[in-house]
This record gives sequence, C-alpha cells and structure tokens, in this order.
Amino acid sequence: MGIINLLPENLINQIAAGEVVERPASVVKELIENSIDAEATEIIIDVEDGGRRLIRVSDNGCGMSREDALLSIQRHATSKIREVSDLFNISTLGFRGEALPSIASVSKLRLTTVPKGSTFGTSIRVEGGKELEVIDSGGPVGTSMEVRELFFNTPARLKFMKSTTTEMSHITSTVTRMAISYPYIRFIYNHNGSQIYNLPSSKDLLSRICKLIREDDKNLIEVSLNSKISVSGYVSGPEINRPTQRETYIFVNGRFVRDRVVLHAVMDAYRTVMEKDRYPLAFLFLDVPPMDVDVNVHPAKTEVRFRNTDEIHRAVYAAVSEALKGWTARKGSGQWSVGTGRSDEFQTPDSNYQDRVSEAIGKYATSNSSAFGPIPSPTLYPSGHKPLKGREFFPLHQGEGQGEGGVVGFFSSLTVLGRVSGTYIICSRGNDLCLIDQHAAHERVAFERLKAIRNDSTPASQTLLIPETVELNPSETGLLKDYTEVLTKAGIELEHFGGNTFVIKAVPTILTRKDVKGLIKDIVDELAHMERSQSLKEIMDRLFSRMACHSAIEGGDYMDPAEIKALLRDLDSIDFSSNCPHGRPVFVMLSQFEIEKMFGRR
Repeated sequence: MGIINLLPENLINQIAAGEVVERPASVVKELIENSIDAEATEIIIDVEDGGRRLIRVSDNGCGMSREDALLSIQRHATSKIREVSDLFNISTLGFRGEALPSIASVSKLRLTTVPKGSTFGTSIRVEGGKELEVIDSGGPVGTSMEVRELFFNTPARLKFMKSTTTEMSHITSTVTRMAISYPYIRFIYNHNGSQIYNLPSSKDLLSRICKLIREDDKNLIEVSLNSKISVSGYVSGPEINRPTQRETYIFVNGRFVRDRVVLHAVMDAYRTVMEKDRYPLAFLFLDVPPMDVDVNVHPAKTEVRFRNTDEIHRAVYAAVSEALKGWTARKGSGQWSVGTGRSDEFQTPDSNYQDRVSEAIGKYATSNSSAFGPIPSPTLYPSGHKPLKGREFFPLHQGEGQGEGGVVGFFSSLTVLGRVSGTYIICSRGNDLCLIDQHAAHERVAFERLKAIRNDSTPASQTLLIPETVELNPSETGLLKDYTEVLTKAGIELEHFGGNTFVIKAVPTILTRKDVKGLIKDIVDELAHMERSQSLKEIMDRLFSRMACHSAIEGGDYMDPAEIKALLRDLDSIDFSSNCPHGRPVFVMLSQFEIEKMFGRR
C-alpha cells in the first residue's frame, strides 16, 4: 500500500468549504451573488442567531429545472463557464461552481426552485453533503436556499465562530455592500424575526447609500470619469472622515473587492486635504474590460488582479482629484449642494472635463515635486497677531512655567521660540533644540486624564445641556448596545432611543465642546475592530485613546503663547509624556552636537 491516498468526496467538499465558507456572512454573500446572477429583482434574507441556526436567501429570479438544480450541488458545476477562454472574460459574480456543494457539505441545506414558465418546481434536501431527498414542490418562480445548523458536522470550525452580535455585524456588512452595488434590486433583511432593512428598488444610488450609512447627501461628492476605465460613484468631502477603511467601498464590475491599488489612489487624492490616518467615505464603481481584470485570484472572490495597475491608479486618482476640486470650488462659492438626485445616470461632465482629467493624469504620472508646495519664508509676527498658517515666532522667557512647589519641570523650563507649519512648537533648552508636536502632546495629556476615570466608581461626566441624537446602521447599533456598560464606565452616557437611534446625554468634561456625534461614530469603528477577548482595561484604554484624539487641538490650529505655556505645564503634570497614545513621538530633541554635525561643524 502506498502512502498517498485519494480523499473521499465528502472530505474534499469540507476542505473546499474551508476556503469558501469562512463564516455565516460568507454563505450570505455566495447565495446573494447567485440570486443576482439569476436576474432577481427582489432578494429576501432571513437570519437567525447570527447565522448559526438559519440562513435563508429567497429570490424571484429565473429559477432552475430539476436537472440543473441537482447539478448545482455538485462540485465544479456552473452555468457561467463553458471553455478556457471564459475564465478571462468573466462578467458574472458566481462562477467557480464550488459554493453550493461547499455550503451543503457543512450544513443542512434545502434548495427549493421553480423555473419561469412552470407551475411547480423541485425541492432538494442535503445534509453534510449527502443528498437525502428530491421531491416536487410548488411556489412562486425563483429560488430559495435554506441553510440550517452551519458547521454542525465540523465542531472545530464551529468553535471559532464569534458572538451572535459579531456574526450578525459581518452579515449586515455583506448585505450593505450588495445593496449599494445593486440599487435596482429590492433587499429585505431580517434577523431573528426583526426587520433590519427593507430597501425598495431604486434608480437613485445616492439615496440608497445615504439610507444605508446614515449620512447626509450634501456631504457626498459625485465622481465621474468616462474612458476605457470608467470610474463613478461618490466620495465625502475631507471634513467627513473615519478612523478606519470600514466605509470605503470599492466595486469592480459590480463585485465588492479589497484592493490596495485603488485604495492607495483614493488616499493619494486626499493626501494634502485630510489628516493622516483618517479615511474618507468612498463608494467607487470601476468598470474595467473583463479581459483586463482577473477575478479568479481568491476563493472568496474578494481580491482581483489588474492587467495594468498603473492605468487603474491614474484613473482613480484623476477621478477623485477632479471631484475634490469641484467640491472646493462649490465650497468657496457657497454652493454646498452636490449630486443630481439621479443615480441611474451619473452627472454629465462639462465639455472641458476630459482635458482636465488628462492633464491631472499627466501631472500625477510625471511630477516629482513636493506635494506640499514651496515652504514660505520665515516671518516675524508682532505681538497679538494670530496667523493661521506658516511660521510664528514669539520668544518667551525661560522657566516661565513652574511645577508644584516652585520646581520647574522639563517642559516648563523650555524657552519657547515659536511654531512652524502651524503644528510644531519650537523650543530651546540651553544649547539644545526641542520640537514638540502640539496635537500629539495635547492628545497625551487628555489620554492620561481620561485614564483617571477608569478607577472612579462614578466617572466625572458633564451632562449635555441639549442631548444629541446619533443615527447608526443596524450592525453599529448591535455593537453599541453590547458596549453600553463599558461606555458608561468611560464617562459616556447613552440611551437607546429605538430603532438605530441613540441619545447622547453626557460625556467626559474635556469633550463637551467637541463633535460628540463624530466621536460616537469613531468609537463604533474602534469597537468593530476590537477583539472580544480583550480585558476591560484594554478596551477602555482604546476608547480613551480615541476620545483623547477627538479632544486634542489639531495640527494647524493656532495656539497663543499662554496656551503653549499651559500645554507645557500639563506635560510636566503627567507620568508619561514621550509618546501619544498611538505611539507617535510627542517631542524630538536635537543636541548642539547634532545641530553642528548637520552644518558640517563636527
């Protein structure tokens, strides 16, 4: 007997399932894609217990004959590919022919389908990959896929599933992506009998996006570039941003993908207008000739490979840059209204649009100059003048700030010379030079003060004079409900107002004059990327870090000499002041030796 054996069919299917079916959301994705390929105009998703107990996806598509239904649960059976050349010209979502048999191998599946022009159809029951029943069935035209007890026969996979809230959040994200990509399809989504979405069929992409992400349409800018590579959709103005990429949606030929090339192009367009480590809201649709994109890269089809990545990058960069230029012009003229109210056909560009796009692409491809432009000459400002940008010089006397007991701390002992780039405080200490990042410094001070809340049984908060309401999407609502008690310990008092609305009643004192709604949205993003296994201390520190960032003075904001002195005293009052909560340095020291070395004196 040899040592190499052919694997049994059921084990082969379970291995394939490991590639295709990562979690319940993977099942929902595959089944919705099949419904879309079947030309459905209405898709109903019913989920129970975060997908553990039940996932049912029903559609009004073309349905299948009995022969096709039986073949659909066999491996490598598909209607999308006939010959090798079809692999390089794929225009459908599902095509591998592995999804249904893979799902059936790790669940109890029932497929019910009625083809067009027929009064009855077929119902097939499969359990753990074994076909148990094939019977005639009545019902409306279309297909219903019912998946029960996912991973019932693979307990090792089952134990890796997360909480109901987490799995439901992933499913909601999947449905959201599909609903954005196909606004002309009606989506109904229920969880444990409660309706999450009821999205009517619409030709208005913008209204579908705004309904799903709870954002005002005035904050979104239309993107449109028509060439060999078509780029369309919407992006947010720089002032509307998030701490993660969670609301950056990229679709290539109708398929949601995660692609570094496209994301890099988007971020490149925002590089000089948005703070680093912040991400815009983006809903971008790329139409690329099928032969120029390989979608057969990843089993879950979430990654693609472009034939010409440079061309893709230039097109996306040019399209988003042009949209941002238009936004700047509208903002400058006081015209805040964006979008046309129509999404079935994007706004027609003006006659000079293509010339400007070509110019933008050329500049992007050939420019080697600094993206930040020329550095202004140093200017000495008189006392009391408050410039918003550039360099500011206002020498203060050394040691003006004193710590407790009259002892001068390190930061208070510095001689403040001024600021540069509206962000860095220039100081000297003897013959040495010290540069302080005002945002990082203020953020560290706020973080240390917020940490003190953790040890208080009743954290010091300030009740808002007028409570604010914040609208979230369904998955965010579930997260916030789960962490309400933790947020209360962190000094944020919230109340669920019903549906997806929360009322913010109180926040820590240092946040009362800040954008409280924006803070809650950022906190939700933080929670979505947080492991449930983290300790309460770790969770609260991450929340405090996000809150500190919101409360801190921004780079570019003006600080007068008194405010700078107060910040230096605050740095002396905390235990740790070398780095901000995100790890960036608060200050950099240049010794006399290092300075002289720079000038060739050493």
